[in-house]
Amino acid sequence: MKSIFIRMSLAGLLLCLLIAQILFAQTTLESENQKDKTHPFVDQMAEYPGGLDAMNKFITENLKYPEKAKQNKIKGTVILNFVVNPQGELGKLKVAGGIGHGCDEEAVRVLSMMPKWKPGKHDGKIVEVNYTLPILFSLD
Repeated sequence: MKSIFIRMSLAGLLLCLLIAQILFAQTTLESENQKDKTHPFVDQMAEYPGGLDAMNKFITENLKYPEKAKQNKIKGTVILNFVVNPQGELGKLKVAGGIGHGCDEEAVRVLSMMPKWKPGKHDGKIVEVNYTLPILFSLD
């Protein structure tokens, strides 16, 4: 009788340890995800050094209308999604809406040339921020 009780207790103990290990792993994973979490909405949004006017000037001075797009009279807006990390670097760049004919690649090229941004803040802490930027291609 005593050996059955010990076996059941050992099985119960192993089950408890297994459950505790699973819960610990889940908590660790959640805290790691919190560290890497980007913020679409923050108290203070990330911004280009000098603000929107300076960013528009930078884009205007560096954007080269692709020849293929000129020949085909392509115009429109390329939508870029990216992340501004806590160091102000831009990463995870994706074209969310493109117009083709070399315009998408040109928008990415110009964005890749940008200097570091002022990072965003949330609850007083510098955080990684999602950002969406439209770049207009117009022949006018």
